Amino acid sequence: MAAFEAVDYVVVFEETRAQNIIRELRPDVFIKGADWRGKAIDGSEFVQSYGGEVVIAEFQASRGPH
Repeated sequence: MAAFEAVDYVVVFEETRAQNIIRELRPDVFIKGADWRGKAIDGSEFVQSYGGEVVIAEFQASRGPH
């Protein structure tokens, strides 16, 4: 994700829930993997409350080394 030009930051964290870091960073776009589809996503309501977007990203098959 960090390699995309449009991405400013990628944050890896060890907390069980993301709410604290989401409130601190206030991301414009909050991305979760497709395994979260249909589940409650911590912080999604907060992100949407200020006009941010919550995106579910589809998984892509690995192509292996090139």
